[in-house]
Amino acid sequence: MAYHTSFGWAYDEPPSHPRGCNNRGLPTIGPITTLTPNRVTCTNQATVFGVHNPRAVVTAAVARALEMIDNTIEELVNARQHVCAGEPPAWPLLGDVTADWLRNRLGICIDDIGKWTAGTLVNGSVAEVIRRLVRVRNLIASNVIRYVCRDAGCSKGDWAFVFIDPTCKRTAATVIHLCRAFWIARTGVTAKDHAEFQAQTILHEASHLFHCTTDARGSSIGVAECLAQFVAATNGGPIDPKFAARCATTRRCAGASAGSGLGFAAPDSPLIRLSTVCDPQNAIRLKGRPAVRRRR
Repeated sequence: MAYHTSFGWAYDEPPSHPRGCNNRGLPTIGPITTLTPNRVTCTNQATVFGVHNPRAVVTAAVARALEMIDNTIEELVNARQHVCAGEPPAWPLLGDVTADWLRNRLGICIDDIGKWTAGTLVNGSVAEVIRRLVRVRNLIASNVIRYVCRDAGCSKGDWAFVFIDPTCKRTAATVIHLCRAFWIARTGVTAKDHAEFQAQTILHEASHLFHCTTDARGSSIGVAECLAQFVAATNGGPIDPKFAARCATTRRCAGASAGSGLGFAAPDSPLIRLSTVCDPQNAIRLKGRPAVRRRR
């Protein structure tokens, strides 16, 4: 027998078990609003840096970002409901890459059942990861973000940048500025891989915009680079070969302590500029068994 979640997905009914999930505060997946023409602002709407139809490029990047993050959320929601019902937190509920990243990159101690049953406001819980992913996903899907095609203000190597208030006390303009590197693939990088990094860029910058986090190195779902690359990795996408420098491994689940790496500025600080820097050349893909959706 299948049952439906508040996220709108259907799953096989898990066996009865007294554990239960604390679902209080979990956000609901919102509808996808089609990206409208006024959300993409270019000096020349026909071409940007020689790339034709920039609106279509942004639309495709947004669609791929949503596809990937929905896949990741779906895997986590499905696994959490089955674990809360008594099943072990391992393959086939979780893909090998997902389990590795949860434990060793995000510091979610998945062998502790309490991390699965805990609510969304408990640091280090699976529900917290789901909450942060859903919030970013809903922002991207809302047609609120404005994408500006530009090179002015970009630093060398930037794919994109945003401005945020790191205190989250005031709302900065919900704008992602897309730099030359976003539009033009590097030599030796396939169009498919370049498109994957474009989608990762949208995820990275949207994480900054919603969660008001800085670009400090760390190992937490609150780190924009960790969020974007976790989603990419769990979808079999290409990973920046220098990702270890930005989303660090952690031994938090081996008994060692590790900070989240989030750097919050003092109250009343000015808006700060945060950027995405990708190196798609020599990109790697992590290998492992994917999660299995069991059907009765």
